[in-house]
Amino acid sequence: MDNKAKGYALTFASSGMIGISFVANAMAVKEISSPIIGPFYVFLAAFIASLILVLQRKEIDHMFHSMKKYRKTVVSIGILNAIGSISLFFALDILGPSLTGFFSRFSTIFIVILSVLFLGERLGKIEIIGAIIILIGSMSISYTSGHTIAEGMAFALLSAIMLAIVQTLSKKYIEQIQPASLNALRTLFLFLSVLLIIGFTDNFYVPSMPTMALLFTAGLTGAFLSAYLRYKAMELIDLSKIALIRAMDPLVIGTYSFFLLGEIMTTTELIGSFIVFAGLMIFMLGNNKNSVVA
Repeated sequence: MDNKAKGYALTFASSGMIGISFVANAMAVKEISSPIIGPFYVFLAAFIASLILVLQRKEIDHMFHSMKKYRKTVVSIGILNAIGSISLFFALDILGPSLTGFFSRFSTIFIVILSVLFLGERLGKIEIIGAIIILIGSMSISYTSGHTIAEGMAFALLSAIMLAIVQTLSKKYIEQIQPASLNALRTLFLFLSVLLIIGFTDNFYVPSMPTMALLFTAGLTGAFLSAYLRYKAMELIDLSKIALIRAMDPLVIGTYSFFLLGEIMTTTELIGSFIVFAGLMIFMLGNNKNSVVA
């Protein structure tokens, strides 16, 4: 298997893990009164697993060296990821995993926008058409479903923006920092950021054991394993190709939600979501064209 095929396989595996994480988070937030508590246990589990992997790979010296040399970048990745993850928990609480998964895919667009603004890449005509279709789909869902859905969309979009920034920074430094070390440092600052918020709000409590198990499952599959597999894929293929494959996340999440939660979207939400998904696919296919607009 060549490097390109390995990169694709790692990305598909990453998508599968994030589907499990979404469903576990959605089940856990039903028993949690504060959206801050979920990320606390999720990132605690992810950091412990990431640290064990670093020790197993004998990268502890490399991790400390990377932290010292790239401390501003690593801290930024951790804090922005914390903001995005907490927003994601709010979105999950309002929308459920399927719709949250669809709107989280806006990160694909944001990644390309950041590439245009900061990396000198360009937008084509087909990409702009895809973006317009996506906006039409999301607006139809928001209009027919009321204020609550619009509020959930806002949290999901904030999460998508933070994820786009984090992935762009990670791609830039993935050749300097090993994936295991980068993931350990990321999850460390994720955990510390949430711990700081809990300290200021005095909002800590221990959930029930079943809920704790769900949060740890979400942390191990999403914040740890899915992210690590994505970082490994970044070493082998372009970030845009990873984003294209990860555009299938909503389908994966919806499948998990149907079989594990029995969640069925309304007709209007389903149509709007398919419009969003179709627009996203057109947008990403246009990413391979040469017709430049901006």
